[in-house]
Amino acid sequence: MRGLLTDFTHAARGLRHRPGYSAIIVLTLALGLGVNTVAFSVVNALLLKPFHVANADKIGWVFIGTAGDPLALSSANDIDAIRRGAGTLDQVAGGGRLAVGYDSGNGAEQAWAQVASANFFEIVPPPMRRGRTFSAADLAATGAVPIVVSEQFWQRKLGAAADLSTLRVAFDRTPVVVVGVVADGYQAPIGVFEPDVWFPVERVAALGLDAARQSTDSAWLGLLARPKPGATKEAIEADLGPIAKDNATRAGRTADDVRVRFVWLREGHPELRGPLVWVAGGAMAGVGVVLLIACFNVAGLVLSRSHERQRELSVRAAMGAGRWRLARHLLAENLLLALLAGAAAVGVSAFSGQILQGLSLPAPIPQRLHFAIDGIHIAVSFALVLIAAVVPALVPIWRLSRQDPIATLRLGPSSVVGTRGQARAGRWFVAAQVAGSTAFLVMALLVVQSFRASASADLGFATDDVAVLDIDPAQHTYTASTARTLAADLLTRVGQDQRVATVALASRAPFAVGYPDLRRLSTDGRDCQAVDCPTATTYAVGPEYFDALRIPIRDGRVFRDDVGDRDAVVISEAAALALWPNQRAIGQTFREGQDRRSRVVVGVAGDLTLMAFGASPRPVLYRPMEEADFGKMFAVIARGRATEPTQILRDALHALDRRVPPASLQTLNDRKALPMWPVTVAAAFFTTCGVLACTMVAVGLFGLTYYTVRRRLREFGVRLAIGATPGDLGRLVMTDALRLLAPGLAVGVLLAFGLTRLIGAQLPGIQGLSPAIFVAAIAMQIGVTLLASWSPARRAGRVDPLTVLRE
Repeated sequence: MRGLLTDFTHAARGLRHRPGYSAIIVLTLALGLGVNTVAFSVVNALLLKPFHVANADKIGWVFIGTAGDPLALSSANDIDAIRRGAGTLDQVAGGGRLAVGYDSGNGAEQAWAQVASANFFEIVPPPMRRGRTFSAADLAATGAVPIVVSEQFWQRKLGAAADLSTLRVAFDRTPVVVVGVVADGYQAPIGVFEPDVWFPVERVAALGLDAARQSTDSAWLGLLARPKPGATKEAIEADLGPIAKDNATRAGRTADDVRVRFVWLREGHPELRGPLVWVAGGAMAGVGVVLLIACFNVAGLVLSRSHERQRELSVRAAMGAGRWRLARHLLAENLLLALLAGAAAVGVSAFSGQILQGLSLPAPIPQRLHFAIDGIHIAVSFALVLIAAVVPALVPIWRLSRQDPIATLRLGPSSVVGTRGQARAGRWFVAAQVAGSTAFLVMALLVVQSFRASASADLGFATDDVAVLDIDPAQHTYTASTARTLAADLLTRVGQDQRVATVALASRAPFAVGYPDLRRLSTDGRDCQAVDCPTATTYAVGPEYFDALRIPIRDGRVFRDDVGDRDAVVISEAAALALWPNQRAIGQTFREGQDRRSRVVVGVAGDLTLMAFGASPRPVLYRPMEEADFGKMFAVIARGRATEPTQILRDALHALDRRVPPASLQTLNDRKALPMWPVTVAAAFFTTCGVLACTMVAVGLFGLTYYTVRRRLREFGVRLAIGATPGDLGRLVMTDALRLLAPGLAVGVLLAFGLTRLIGAQLPGIQGLSPAIFVAAIAMQIGVTLLASWSPARRAGRVDPLTVLRE
């Protein structure tokens, strides 16, 4: 132990005398370790510790599905049946996500709720800031519905009243009583979703929801269970199988296809874990390459400095220091530098939430990733520090094992066999750094090109000055008929505003979240249930929809909003080509969907791409809106006159019914952020890695060139003495730096070519490889190299030949 302490003391003393060298290495390793620790913070939050609840290793999900849908949701009847008959479960609870409206005093606003059974909080008890959770006793009482709210909702929306009994809030026109406030950060085992409020599922009927959610046989709840001690996954599934089949029979479903699956919470949600593992693995591999580049960088610097220290190390060896003692001294230096860099990296990762906040999913649902410096994070960070300390020292230690200390003292370091090998190893390290950074640069430029193409693509409709209001009156006591009246009043009120050019209705607006409405189309009377038929994405729209989004009508006309045109439709050019490739589509008839309703084509509209780059436009069918379309969520789309009419839509809705909240109110450009999110994150990731890799290459080339110039001072003095100019020496240093760059650049371009062929086809807006991307990456690398070697080149040109030769 004393020997190790001595090594660290000597290492600290030596590094203090070389502040520039130490700062370069700490900076390089901090960049490499920082991006790795931040990336691991995300992996830790998503995969390793996705659920911040007590006893998460003793809780699991229960899925009652079918062979085709094994992760299906369950009904309230399923919960009751399992509670009565399960012998392997101690408790089972249900919960579901729900959008609700509450009266904010300035009109209704939307909040996101977790509907949970009374014993939900017994399985996953939350930390309480105020009050308590609701219980079975609360549910027996009549009157106001007991609820629990999140701390953020309590503070921002409810005024943070100290006495909860004074809070008087109405959700969906239903009076509620707030019995508790959950401490900030509680998510329960529901992923990154962080509810504003929790409702008891037993009182959900009081909210006046749609009939599907009020039915005890409707499958919309997830099941959470706490098994009895010793119960295995297999025993639980065998125990629940007969119960689930018997309950399916009672509900009139086929029991033979019922499948029960139990998944421990610690395993992660099976629907998300698989894709996340692949994404996380790819991201960690990418940032691992950045750390490897940093290690190669440091290895080159250590090799360069070890040339200066050969006489020192030889003196130590001649005085009795063994090779292991010398190697241990080098390791102590590297470990000390890596620990300093690791401390900085862990400090950066502690602020991962703020760093990555701009890359969160742009969805209206409240969500948050919880980043924590826990034991796993510290262990991984320390492992990375050890890698950063040991890898750069391997080659110097190997060179040290081959060094003859007597020859070094007798003849000087320049004559020692291995100096040429050190230079060759340094060049290999530089080549590896340049190859990795070039590949990152090309990928970053490729993804940025994809991002720009996505942002500027012609979608087939206008997005500027367009706002979309999504509302769901059926969730707030409206019938389909009264919701249709509300929609007509909205159209009238918004359309009368002089700042609005056009306003329209639609079942869903572009970039809507959820699965599209795909319908099979039969042009020759075939039964589409028996044979394959063309499919089209279907929108129910008002006649003004095409003008509001400026979708051009290529042929025919738009259907009218009257009974005579109720079977008329407009199809896209792609649909016309798929259904009648050699005929005019106007006047053609076909049958639509499972009810085989007859339709007649009155117009052909331009195609929509919806950012599906590189693929043929998909067929689209526009049909008139009917009363049934108002029994669920629909959209009001308004195009302003040189302004975005977001506030106009909000004011109009509040003026008509202050109790109906907007489910979503965004500009169309803001809604575009959600489908662009994957390419946005990819662009940020590769750009960050590319910039860090180039920065480390610049630092590494600067350090290597600087120490090379120091070693060649005698040579430069002789060159100046025999007539060379400072400019000649500067050009010589820069030329040598470019020679160091060339091999790595060639390998990096080949590596990038393979990666772009593999990944480029998956990126929107990329149609073939652009030589300009490779030229730009090469030019950036050359620029970085010249910048890194500029200061050492100036130093070489300022050498005083008399002083150098005298020394």
